[in-house]
Amino acid sequence: MPAHPSWQAEEAVELADEVATVLRGPHWRDFIGVMYGNLPDRWDPALRGDDRLRVIVNVLTRMRFVRADGSLELESKEDAQNAPPGCLPWFEAPGRRTAGRVTVIFGHWSTQGLIIRDDLLGLDTGCVWAAD
Repeated sequence: MPAHPSWQAEEAVELADEVATVLRGPHWRDFIGVMYGNLPDRWDPALRGDDRLRVIVNVLTRMRFVRADGSLELESKEDAQNAPPGCLPWFEAPGRRTAGRVTVIFGHWSTQGLIIRDDLLGLDTGCVWAAD
């Protein structure tokens, strides 16, 4: 799973568990109703409630690009070479805490295509878009 550049791998797993606990709980429908949205667009460990959970979901499922301040750019679906102005692919962010430490496996970025690196494996090759 992708992780915010400021997260360690263990932190990403713990944060994913926070969301999973809510989705398994009795109020999962309430969260589903507010889960999607682009704000807040920046991770802050002080976030609480639905805002905190929404950022975690966005990082783990929608993040492709980040700005220098760590905020998420959630509109563009282009490949890394066509990043929006002022943005970098999340895996190229300076100081990414998982870089060189663990292999991060991710998908859901078909325009990016296959990426194979020692610490990065992008699996979405866009095969669903291939012609018959």
